[in-house]
Amino acid sequence: MDIAKYSFYPWLRRGLSTKIIASDNIGDGSPNPGMKPRAETSIAVNVFKDSTAETVSKNIELIGPGDIIGINSNAIIKMEPRNWVTNFEPNYLPYIDFYDEEFPWRYSPASPNNNRLRPWLFLIVLKEDEFTRMNLPGSVLPVINIKDIKKLPLKNEIWAWAHVHLNDSLKNASELETALRDNPNLGCSRILCPRCLEAKQGYHAFLIPTFETGRLAGLGRFGEIQSLDSQLSSWDISVNDSNFPVYYESYFSTGETGDFETLVRKLKPKDANPEAGKREIRLDTFSYPEAVPNTDIFFLEGALKTNTSTRKDFLDPELKDFRDKVADFINTNTTLNADIPIITPPIYGKWHILHNTPLTSDAGWINELNLDPRNRTAAGFGCEVVRKKQDYYMKLAWEQLEKVNEANRLLMATAFASKVSDNLFAKHIEKQDSEKFFSVTSPVHKEIKIGGQSLQNTALYSSNAGKLSNHSFRKVSNSAGTVLRRLSKSSAKSQQVFSVSKMLTTVKTPSFQMPINEVFQKINSMSLNTHVVDNIAPAGFMNSVSSNDISIFKANLNSAFNNFKNNLTHFIGNIEIDAPQLALNLNTVKLTVVNEYHDYYKNNGFARDQIRLNGAVRLLKYTIPVMAYPIIDIPMYTELRDLSLECFFPNIDLIPNNSIVLFETNNRFIESFMAGLNYEMARELLWREYPTDQRGSYFRLFWNKNTIPATATPAYDIKEINNWNSQLGNNAPVPGQNNLVLSIKGDLLKKYPNTVIYLAQQKDNHTFHNELYPIFGAKVEPDIFFMGFDKTKDEIKGASKEWFFIIQERPGEVRFGLDVGKNIKNIRINLSPDTLSWDNVSTDNTYIGISASDSGNLATNGWGKDSAHMASIFYQKPVLIAIPANELLTAKSFNNFITHNYAGSNSFAGIA
Repeated sequence: MDIAKYSFYPWLRRGLSTKIIASDNIGDGSPNPGMKPRAETSIAVNVFKDSTAETVSKNIELIGPGDIIGINSNAIIKMEPRNWVTNFEPNYLPYIDFYDEEFPWRYSPASPNNNRLRPWLFLIVLKEDEFTRMNLPGSVLPVINIKDIKKLPLKNEIWAWAHVHLNDSLKNASELETALRDNPNLGCSRILCPRCLEAKQGYHAFLIPTFETGRLAGLGRFGEIQSLDSQLSSWDISVNDSNFPVYYESYFSTGETGDFETLVRKLKPKDANPEAGKREIRLDTFSYPEAVPNTDIFFLEGALKTNTSTRKDFLDPELKDFRDKVADFINTNTTLNADIPIITPPIYGKWHILHNTPLTSDAGWINELNLDPRNRTAAGFGCEVVRKKQDYYMKLAWEQLEKVNEANRLLMATAFASKVSDNLFAKHIEKQDSEKFFSVTSPVHKEIKIGGQSLQNTALYSSNAGKLSNHSFRKVSNSAGTVLRRLSKSSAKSQQVFSVSKMLTTVKTPSFQMPINEVFQKINSMSLNTHVVDNIAPAGFMNSVSSNDISIFKANLNSAFNNFKNNLTHFIGNIEIDAPQLALNLNTVKLTVVNEYHDYYKNNGFARDQIRLNGAVRLLKYTIPVMAYPIIDIPMYTELRDLSLECFFPNIDLIPNNSIVLFETNNRFIESFMAGLNYEMARELLWREYPTDQRGSYFRLFWNKNTIPATATPAYDIKEINNWNSQLGNNAPVPGQNNLVLSIKGDLLKKYPNTVIYLAQQKDNHTFHNELYPIFGAKVEPDIFFMGFDKTKDEIKGASKEWFFIIQERPGEVRFGLDVGKNIKNIRINLSPDTLSWDNVSTDNTYIGISASDSGNLATNGWGKDSAHMASIFYQKPVLIAIPANELLTAKSFNNFITHNYAGSNSFAGIA
């Protein structure tokens, strides 16, 4: 993560204002009757006449506060806090930002004094009872009357609270101007209000004139300006007038005491209470009390469990008699005559997998779901949720009716097309011998894998199959093609030629020639055809061969063999031997292609890219396809939570306040609950005559996945129920993985919901890497938050580098203020900008007093030096804490292991 760098400058001026003669008296000077109401600067002009030059100098007056009767609101970037914010942190300072970097000093009637320059306007905040709105005749601006003028900031410390902000590293004055000229949006100007705010209190923020000339101009009393000192403060004791014009105003109120750092420091990691996430249920009212095991107390579970929780296994031999009795009771309606209706508990999930046999006490998710009272109870919660909100869910289902009907039409068409294709494949392709089958199916060989690579590539480097997939060969070897028709023995034209040849006296010749080395290969119909074109005997008639020719041929052949044998040793070093090409077993290839064909149409079909409902892909199943159905993508934990907190998380009140506790998901409970939801929804759809079967997985989303980037396919928590084939708890898209879940209870996330929380490994003492962000979340009002991570406890424990849970303040808008104090005054030991609190400053008149505060060793950090250094001291850096994950898992001592790292932005003080 890149760290932002900020620079602060005490002031900035441009144009003629940089040449003002009088320096700022900082508000300490007494009124000077000899001073003028505007600042002056001297300009010199060189006048040339003939060959001589003459310099003419003149003092000119500049526009000042006395000429300003309002400001354009477009000059303001923002006011912090925003208008009508009701939970501003009381330990922070309000401020206002201006787009132009020199705006606060543009009309100040003085030049800097030791890098201190008062802005011509200032930001104050007042309680409702500290001012009165006035309606004065002649006033050109809104007017307020401040009841106690002594409650305003010290007039000689106004310079400390206005500065220039640059979103870049520190630069000198010349670099600053260049940077702003190249990028005008790189900086801004700011005025802080140094008032100590109270918690849960309303405030009005006002932008008022700093100088008396500006105050009189805003009140419309222009005639009084001409006799004033331009540097006289507007709340100087000699003014004796508490009416102030207002350039800009807003309202806000503070919240409870505590900023991000304060609230995050309150959080204490805790070991999970072993009773959290479960509660007792008794079975002594069961219809067969003799079957209840000796340990007649079961624990009802929730969606989360502690990482140390244990559970009596469903297949425990001690529970067999109990399972059998429950199965007998539920199976009553299926084992008796259908003419005798008996109301028995439902068999959850039976429609999804077409289950029509009695339940047994053996393994299998449908047995475990229906015979284990812990799982049946969770499924019952799902049924109750649907019953309570059936009308709402049906409304969502009817809204998808058109899409469902279209999807079902495509499904039926796809099933029909698949069956036709299957019959054609079996009749015309699958019955072919392996060589012909290989040639016909060659266009799809690139899609079929054999031995880790495509069949097309494997055949290319085989000794017998390469030519079979060649396009030219397929054209030549086509039984309906021109070449084979001409070569066919059954051809009438061929019969005629051979009948003519019988009338001629010729030497008997073979119908084709074959190289000797190929005689040893298996001859089959397809490989035979490959030689017909090249090795067919030439047309015409052969003459008799004389014995003399044979003798000459024999002598020449012996001579050639001898020469070859004698010279073989000279060439053997240059002979390159290709790797032997192995023959491809075409029977095995045929079996592989046939299986791939059937798997494709059974699992996907060509409707895969056409059938979508609510963004989810519906895949065709070859055997009794599930009809299209409505999809309801609501995080169902919210429905369970609203049904009862104890249903969602039993004993949730055992999570301590201001705590960080680690849990893990209980996938067995979640799957049971979702099975009950879908079972009851199927019944409701049947009752409402909705055009679908009862096998749909209408609800598949349990957790809130809005914390992760959107994907084409929703990150569901369960597979479609008709595809469940594992024990209960192992039917998630990533089976058998109980994700770690971090719970935070306290005011932190309630007040700062955008807090960044993630899991990361430590890179060194100050940085982290391999960040993993939450994959789901949940919230329980008013102040419990759960965040799930794609990690298990075993992965955390077995990691080579330690994992940390990071809680980080989101970097964003800059903030200024001090840490929350403990009402212990005069703490002056080892102060630093990061540890400075409101206990360390003087606020006797509700505003910070720079000279009155005992800054201790803060002087080395620039306390009271200039406004840039003061901004650096009051700047609040984003906070980060890192909690070792192993500490939460192993329940070790939690003392002194939270590390605080102030990251995200660095501030610098600069001199313009």
